[in-house]
Amino acid sequence: MRKFLLPLALKEKVAFITSFFLSVFTVMVELSAPIVLAHLLDKELLEGIGAKDPRRYFILLSVYLFGALLGAVLSYLSVYGFQKCANAIARNLQQALFRRIQSLPVSYFDHHPSGHLVSRLVNDSNDVRILFQTVLAQMVLAAFYILGIYGILFTRDYRLGLVALVPLPFMAMLLYVYSSKARGYNTRYRKELSAVNAHLTESIQGMSLMQSMGKEHHLLDEYEAISERLYATGIDMTRLDSLTSWNAVGLLRFLMTTTILLVFGLSHYRGTALSLGSMYLLIDYSGKIFNQLNNVMQRMGQLESAKGAFNHIGELLKVPLLEEKEGELNFQGNVAFEHISFRYKEDQAILKDVSFQLPAGETLGIVGATGSGKSTLMNLLFGFYPYKEGEILLDGVSLNTLNLQKFRSQCAMVLQDPYLFQGTVYENIQLQRPEITKEIAEKALLDLGGHDMLERLAKGLDEPLEEGGKNLSAGERQLLSFARALAGDPKLLLLDEATASIDSETENLIQESIEKLSKGRTTLLIAHRLSTIQHADNILVLEKGRVVEQGTHEELLKKKAAYYELYMEQKKGNLS
Repeated sequence: MRKFLLPLALKEKVAFITSFFLSVFTVMVELSAPIVLAHLLDKELLEGIGAKDPRRYFILLSVYLFGALLGAVLSYLSVYGFQKCANAIARNLQQALFRRIQSLPVSYFDHHPSGHLVSRLVNDSNDVRILFQTVLAQMVLAAFYILGIYGILFTRDYRLGLVALVPLPFMAMLLYVYSSKARGYNTRYRKELSAVNAHLTESIQGMSLMQSMGKEHHLLDEYEAISERLYATGIDMTRLDSLTSWNAVGLLRFLMTTTILLVFGLSHYRGTALSLGSMYLLIDYSGKIFNQLNNVMQRMGQLESAKGAFNHIGELLKVPLLEEKEGELNFQGNVAFEHISFRYKEDQAILKDVSFQLPAGETLGIVGATGSGKSTLMNLLFGFYPYKEGEILLDGVSLNTLNLQKFRSQCAMVLQDPYLFQGTVYENIQLQRPEITKEIAEKALLDLGGHDMLERLAKGLDEPLEEGGKNLSAGERQLLSFARALAGDPKLLLLDEATASIDSETENLIQESIEKLSKGRTTLLIAHRLSTIQHADNILVLEKGRVVEQGTHEELLKKKAAYYELYMEQKKGNLS
């Protein structure tokens, strides 16, 4: 984690160093001002008369006032600089984490809710920002204050320094108790906050389903239970803060003031009375000590939170990234699976010795019952999961030797549930590919039978879409997903149950377009509806991870085996 975070922090080193020295100057100025006032009290005022030398008195008073103003300006600049620097580091961290999340294997997302990732990306990175505000800014500043104060007091009169040392053991004990308690509370709070974020994300995504089943109260009960745990942990932190940072520090402050007055009140009995200026200096500096203690106490909780976030992000950084291969391929479209076996878990085989050839420009259909391994074939072909048994060859080159990002740029995929984002229809087709002009996007949509869709939308390709394309029908969303894939003129087209969520009329339109556009393009069709794959050059029938049949639509029907039974079952369902 430190190796990851340090370069991000070093990007802001100039601003940080500048703010650091401004803080040092702030401490020097603010500690000098009370010395001037102490000198006025001891040397420039005569009891019952006033200023000994009015001109000198007003000059020193002006110096005191100027010091106070200069300290305020320097303090503002240093705090602003540290805050700006910390926010910049948080921004750098969020961007770096998002880049890393994009490089994680798909298998990671299978087992980690999106809410937890959002919490790490947003909440944890913001809390790490506090690490710089707290440790490298506020606490270092507090250390400068305390070292400067004790240095001045011992230099002026060792007795002043000894009196100022009285509260230190109590302060150390208070900090120890607070930090040990805060550590446990912050760890709990972070876990509960991640749970709340995860539950909210899942609930919002599935709200329509839960409402259709009348289960809103179930979601509410779960959320209330989770949020209650978060609230209870927050109350524990609040109780700790109230007890230590205000009450305990305030009590120490009063005890210190009493001690100072007692020492000064009795000092003349020893024949070496301490001056009024010294008493003022000690009271002023002790106030600054307790202000810094109070500041540190408040920051200790934030520090523990930042440490928790630091460790939390560290867990994400331990996840191994996909290994970037150097191999490049000007893909022509030949695909071969040779004796591929695959399991997501060691005791759960999904594919068993699967072999097939998909020559360039041909279409392969894959059918089978749910759980037979159809989508797993696509996941392996796209490199979403690494395979260890068998070989996947692309134009005779092993997939394991290729740069996956460059290979995927020559492919297109359409899933059952299309991914649409807030933007225009054109932006959803273009998908940040500058080579896809409006003319290309419109042609792709029209080739898929999207004429009625464009006519219905008032602004055509410039029509803005709501989140998830809610202002489109299910069929229109899938048409848009098809247009996005086909506009890029991919060499390999993969369709995974792409017609499952559209009506029969729209399916017929898409079917015609698929037949036209798949000519000359390697196409892999994974479908439940057999009507989608009847035109395929070759069809695989999967059953429990094995290829049990292979051939054209007509050849498989003549065998009257697994494919024939699926076909007759669907035909019977359509007639009923």
